Amino acid sequence: MAIHERLYSRLAAPPRSRSTFPALAISRYGTRYATRGVFRKLVLFGSFAPAVIMSFGLYFVAQNEESVLRFVAQMGMGNYASIAEVPADKAYQSLSTVLWMLLAWQGWFATLLTPLVGAPQIADDMRSHAFEVYLARPISRWDYFLGKLLVIMRPLLLIMVLPVVIVLGMAHGFLEGTFASTWTLYPRAFAAILVWATVNSIVILGISSMGKSARYASVIWFVVTVGSFIVASILLQATQNSMFDLVSYNHCLFSVVINLIDLRPVVDLDLPIMDIDRGPRSSLLVLGGLCLLSTWLVMRRLRAGRLP
Repeated sequence: MAIHERLYSRLAAPPRSRSTFPALAISRYGTRYATRGVFRKLVLFGSFAPAVIMSFGLYFVAQNEESVLRFVAQMGMGNYASIAEVPADKAYQSLSTVLWMLLAWQGWFATLLTPLVGAPQIADDMRSHAFEVYLARPISRWDYFLGKLLVIMRPLLLIMVLPVVIVLGMAHGFLEGTFASTWTLYPRAFAAILVWATVNSIVILGISSMGKSARYASVIWFVVTVGSFIVASILLQATQNSMFDLVSYNHCLFSVVINLIDLRPVVDLDLPIMDIDRGPRSSLLVLGGLCLLSTWLVMRRLRAGRLP
């Protein structure tokens, strides 16, 4: 839920100083309500199911070296007599395959959780006249915007970062001796997840600022994400022109993630129509444009609400 007027009326207005961070205060109190509700909690906890299933699978694979080598061979990385013979690039690709399978699942959970947490953030404030309370506090539009952004990003980062750490940790457990050559997967994955969560959060805030109904904002979100994905898939199949993947919000995110983590050798077979070798520039332009538009929508709404 968004931060309600009743909660903010209890807060003392702190003086503006270098030690005061209104955005963090908004985020801290907003997070208390962001994941309330049975359905939100089901989605939040359910998002860890793929990581748990994959971790158990990796645990059973790691019971003996023969199972590990069979697993590596099934992923198309070659046949080897021992784990020590697996080249560094093949070990990286094996772990990248595991990471890609996990991120594909977590991405859809993030798509579902984003409107549940983000759609009410501004829409509910407009409906409950909470802007009147914000106006009584020494905050700017950017304080409000950043605070709301952090409210949405926290659960998104939670459902993406923690599963990645768990699954990659398990994967490194059965590919012993490969950490030195594959540790860069962690910072790459975290950078990709940060971009993913930030873009999702900014876009849903822009949509939430368009009206006073969180349900309306949720519908628009699924049109932007799932609807564009379906349209792009149809156009790609009909024309075989990979430029149409830019129509899909999710395809653009996938392209950025794939290039940040260097998953191109892994996903070429999974997404044969997407032009993976084109690079992330076009997708970044599309996502950057959406973020700028969303930020403008939020600032326009806040300006109308007379926030400085």
